[in-house]
Amino acid sequence: MPINLRVFVDLYRLGEVVEGEISGSRLFDQLIEVRAREFRDAGLQWTPQEALGAIAQSMSDHQELTAPVSVLSPYAGARDALSSASLITAAGGQIQFAHESFFDHVFSVHFIASGRTVRELLLSDEQRLFRRTQVRQIFARLRDETSNRRYLANLQEVGDRATAWLLPLMDDEDPQVRREAAHTSWDAILDGPTDRSALVLEHIQSRSFADESDWLMRSLEERIDRYPDVAFAAAMRVVELMDGWKGGERQGHWMTLHHLGRMLVRLYRAVDGDSRREAELLDLFDIYLAREPGDMRTQISAYERH
Repeated sequence: MPINLRVFVDLYRLGEVVEGEISGSRLFDQLIEVRAREFRDAGLQWTPQEALGAIAQSMSDHQELTAPVSVLSPYAGARDALSSASLITAAGGQIQFAHESFFDHVFSVHFIASGRTVRELLLSDEQRLFRRTQVRQIFARLRDETSNRRYLANLQEVGDRATAWLLPLMDDEDPQVRREAAHTSWDAILDGPTDRSALVLEHIQSRSFADESDWLMRSLEERIDRYPDVAFAAAMRVVELMDGWKGGERQGHWMTLHHLGRMLVRLYRAVDGDSRREAELLDLFDIYLAREPGDMRTQISAYERH
């Protein structure tokens, strides 16, 4: 991203060495550390983290990308110092970050340090689009900088809340709302199979989404090309939830055996060379689709021809 490249160049010009895996968060954090040293050398009694945190909190509270310059009143000389350091811009009694992504970085740092959960943030007030990038950046930091347990716990809480909100929408009178709810729920269980997958899949099964089978299966097949590991895990979860549909049962269901066969064939080709996964897929093909035991590879060829 251009802003990350700009920060990288700024650090290089300041004589900083950027090592290891490079991300927007790491670049911004390193830039703030450099500015903090400069502010200490200049005799300032506050840190850029403190002043920027005050700005970010004000913006978050009002869900606006500007804040009154008065939020910097506890930090003597902050307006000029932060502006000179290219961290904020100020005009007409209002201040804002030099780039919108700076706000997300600062807010995520202070939010994680507060010990609050993402669910608490989302339920604290109205969820406008303003929250989207905040939540994305918080999860990125939780994933990269905290224990896996804290990241997953936050993800689970938000996912459970979203599932509880989406399921009733599948019964909405508006068919477009029903479809969008089904698509969103389906994407969620493919990208992150969890215990709630069974609930979502059962809800999709029990509603009339027979005309959605092609779309639903295409969404999984697209992941096979882009993210074979994710697709494989999702496919294993879907097949696990299909247990009991063997022997051609429920042929009219949106997850028809034809679609399942196509999915397994694509996965089989995508994991070429991974003997363990190939064996698992062949077993599934044998259980659900092979007309004659032991004839899986012949059946795979037949599905590929179609």
